Amino acid sequence: ILLRAFGVPEDGVLGVALAVAAQGKMSDELKAKVIVAGLQYETSLPSLVDALGQTRSHEAAPILIHQLSQEENLAARLTLLLALEKTNSKEARQTLLQLLKEESDSLVVEHLIAIAGRMKLADAAGVLIDLADDVTAPAKLRSEALWALSEFDNDRVKDFLSDYEGEVEENESKVRALHLLNNM
Repeated sequence: ILLRAFGVPEDGVLGVALAVAAQGKMSDELKAKVIVAGLQYETSLPSLVDALGQTRSHEAAPILIHQLSQEENLAARLTLLLALEKTNSKEARQTLLQLLKEESDSLVVEHLIAIAGRMKLADAAGVLIDLADDVTAPAKLRSEALWALSEFDNDRVKDFLSDYEGEVEENESKVRALHLLNNM
């Protein structure tokens, strides 16, 4: 039924098919249909973005990156970031790292920090250390950066965390938990 819905998008069933497709594991044939659908739409339809992410396919990354570059709506951008994370492609990782370095919206940066931690973006560790150590950065972002650093297992991060003496106003319990995690 899902595959047939892709053949008649004008009947309004494609959105329902995409919403269902985004909920579970996809067959290769369904993944291919979702990728083709992604190439056909210039705008980021929420159900399509979710389905593209759920493909967990490297082929979805360029589509999501393009849509992200065109999107101005904050909620849509966050959805695109989460879908892009699921692709875990080299291109996605590079884009997410670049956005982490350049993004100015604090809510987007907060999500990018969490994504960098979950994906263990190796090149993000330096950016996260700089952010955690930046006394002019919002306390929430500094705390989130510290928390994300707990996902990394390298000497530079361990040295930073063991020497960290910055004061973070919000989420102090997270910071304490972070120190405990890294001192185990």
